[in-house]
Amino acid sequence: MSAIPTSSFIVNEPTELQDYEHLAPSAQDDDRDEGREQYQEADEHPSLPAIDGAMDLVADANIVLPPQLIEGVLHQGLKGVIGSSSKARKTWILLDLALSVATGTKWWKWNTIQGRVLVVNFEIPKPFLKQRIDVLARRKNLTDYSELDIWTLRGHGSNFDDLINAMIERIRESRYSLIIIDPIYKGLSGKDENRAGDIGELCDLLESLAVETGAAVLYAHHFSKGKQATKDPIDRFSGSGVFARDADSIIVMTKHEVEDCYTVDLTLRNLPEQESFVVRWDYPVMLIDEAKDPTKLQDRGGATKKAADDDVLELLREKPLSHAEWKQKTIQQLKVSARTFDRRREELSDAGKVEKTADDKWRVVGVATAATTATAAIEEDELPAYRRPQSSEPAVRQQCQMPAENSAPKPQAVS
Repeated sequence: MSAIPTSSFIVNEPTELQDYEHLAPSAQDDDRDEGREQYQEADEHPSLPAIDGAMDLVADANIVLPPQLIEGVLHQGLKGVIGSSSKARKTWILLDLALSVATGTKWWKWNTIQGRVLVVNFEIPKPFLKQRIDVLARRKNLTDYSELDIWTLRGHGSNFDDLINAMIERIRESRYSLIIIDPIYKGLSGKDENRAGDIGELCDLLESLAVETGAAVLYAHHFSKGKQATKDPIDRFSGSGVFARDADSIIVMTKHEVEDCYTVDLTLRNLPEQESFVVRWDYPVMLIDEAKDPTKLQDRGGATKKAADDDVLELLREKPLSHAEWKQKTIQQLKVSARTFDRRREELSDAGKVEKTADDKWRVVGVATAATTATAAIEEDELPAYRRPQSSEPAVRQQCQMPAENSAPKPQAVS
């Protein structure tokens, strides 16, 4: 198929978005550069950026990657979310992060780049927030955290649409590197967190906050109710999946089987993946606990996990399967993610419930499938009679020409 020439356009000055339908390409001129310039001259709609040629984009030395505020986790100008269960000390964690970036000190295991930070506090009254910042600064041995600002808007989050626009006007020139919003559910007034459209609008507001200020925007959100251990980390958020999938950097904290410990999982759009790890609450901060296994998640009652194990095992009972076959079958029939299958297979293997066969297939330990039973029967028939498994039936003992127990003739009495 030949390319459509884009060089010459019939230009009508656009006043509405639908007016772009009048920008029809000519079929004569094949000068793409000239055509792109003419199109951009015609494109005066304020909400749409110019179209970039790919080679021009790559060659533009003025376009550079933004700095990583949290090394390996979050770039300046992008969005991030921290998700966990309720009362998981998210505000403490966000304040700890805010102090770290404001002073350029390490947060958890990551280095930070010092920058000005704004915490938008919708929930904690000022006296308690003051106390928390003081306790954290003392614990972190910080004496100068003047790059951290706090904006307490408790009671002012009812109309988030107007509030975000007012925030942009107020702080546009403040050159913040990081804006933390705690908690994000205060922006849901009049919105349904289960409706993708409502949450999409909220995320668009956060996007505009990041674009207009140049700051990274980070917020906290809570998990849905129920057990989280069997869910993929990105699916643990309450409400619409847009909440988790819209962010560029997703930090998920799930309760560990050890009290006051949490497994941390990261999903990163623009940075390499990282291994999961465990943090432990040590008032007033979370500390890395390298001794804990991040796969050991809390699973109260065990019924859900046991049922999931049985379902995954059931797929192997008919016959052994290769890793790829078992994985595909589990994903299709049980409707789980690939990551959930990999975790469940590893747990089953560690527990000694499944094992690999000589031909590199997985099977249930201690359970004979129909195929292996038939093979064993054939192999048994080929054995000599004296080497076949012993049976308590007299007929089998006679076939093997072995005398039955207590079958020797009794001595006759002598008269």
